Amino acid sequence: MKRTAVAFPTAVAVCFVGVTLLACALPGAGAAVSAVGYAAILAAALGLLHVTGNDSAAARTVTLVSATLSVVLVIINVNYFTAEAGRTAADPLLQNYDAMRDWNWACHMVFGDPEPDSVISGMSFVTAGILWVFGRSVAYPIFFVSLCYAVTIVMIGSIARQLTGRRDVGLAAMIIGALMCYLLAHSSVLVKDLPVTCMFSIVIDRMIASSRRGSGFSLRDVAVMIPTLAVLLVARHNMSFMLAVGCLLFMIGAGVRTRLSLLALAAAALVGGQIVNRMLMPWPDDIMNTVTSDECAKMILTDDATRPWDNIVGDYTMLPFYIKLLWLPVSVAIQFMLPFPWGFERHVIFGPGVAVAHISYFWYLAGALIIYWIFGCAYRAPRRQQLTVVWGVILTVITAYMSSGRISRYCLPYLPLLLPAAAIVALDCRRRRSLWIWLAVFAALLLTALLICYSMQHPS
Repeated sequence: MKRTAVAFPTAVAVCFVGVTLLACALPGAGAAVSAVGYAAILAAALGLLHVTGNDSAAARTVTLVSATLSVVLVIINVNYFTAEAGRTAADPLLQNYDAMRDWNWACHMVFGDPEPDSVISGMSFVTAGILWVFGRSVAYPIFFVSLCYAVTIVMIGSIARQLTGRRDVGLAAMIIGALMCYLLAHSSVLVKDLPVTCMFSIVIDRMIASSRRGSGFSLRDVAVMIPTLAVLLVARHNMSFMLAVGCLLFMIGAGVRTRLSLLALAAAALVGGQIVNRMLMPWPDDIMNTVTSDECAKMILTDDATRPWDNIVGDYTMLPFYIKLLWLPVSVAIQFMLPFPWGFERHVIFGPGVAVAHISYFWYLAGALIIYWIFGCAYRAPRRQQLTVVWGVILTVITAYMSSGRISRYCLPYLPLLLPAAAIVALDCRRRRSLWIWLAVFAALLLTALLICYSMQHPS
């Protein structure tokens, strides 16, 4: 017992020293900033783990490993943006378009830098707020993204536990979430996907908690969701429509007070999203706003990873509605397979840590488990589990329709909705013969599809 009590604090101390030494060896973020940032991220994540009731030695270990890996990638990337490029943290070299745009706009708003010629985004305002509080260093907003990653892992476990009432499912969901390397990769760069995923997962958690109680949102829920919704909608205002879909689904079979609470949440999200859309960001009127601006469309259509797909469908944004529907199964499949498990060097220019995004096999396995849950377990699952997975599937399909499956990172916010199903299958169905047969069939189909995609990308 004493050995167990000492083991975790010792592991935390070792990780803290390791992170600090790494920050000293790789200048950029700064040793002090890295040490304080890591300590704050770990303290916040472990504190939230305790508050959600999913605390255990194993869950603390998953949280520690996830937070540590994320911060290590942050230190490596910030070093790449600064010292390796001959720059400083106050003037980094960011070659990711979204990161460069948000940084330039934030510096314009806070420090009076020249106005960028790019279209402003909501993450620019989030970045500006962080720089206004902490000062001019690219490390600060990226550490905030890393914090969002650690919180997301904890919230995935909380959502799974609330859906099932089981801590083991919550722990399994946390482990699966930590294995999603695409999610980990985005925790080390200045993009909005992790903050959006984090805030969305918190709202989902409060919705499920309210649905379980059957008494509507409590004052605590409201106090948590007001700032969460504010950051969510400013970072990506189209999430208001994604949230409204979930509110409508959770009204099914709910009591009157729960329905009224969900209706109020949907209305607040839709109104807030439109306010942000109209007052802060001059984007086109397309409500989903995934592939809308000409600049964004050109970037997508020139991506080497999806060039063969582009050659087949042409200009997807100009296709009629029914043609997009006919291509929808292919779009969903491509969205699922991206990023492909090769070409690790393709995104190093955005930061060396982004290369881990191409370790896709854990996501493929999770996807296979989710599909098995849909066809093998959903029919007898509790209603809340069914609605949660249906919500995630609907949003995934909508995103594939809007972007033709080219931008799979748009689906990261839906992982908290889908990964609990994978955890349930991993724990409860592992002895089923039908599961192993399905995994074998899935592996064969996936391998065939990947070989086809690879041959199309690399014609002889």
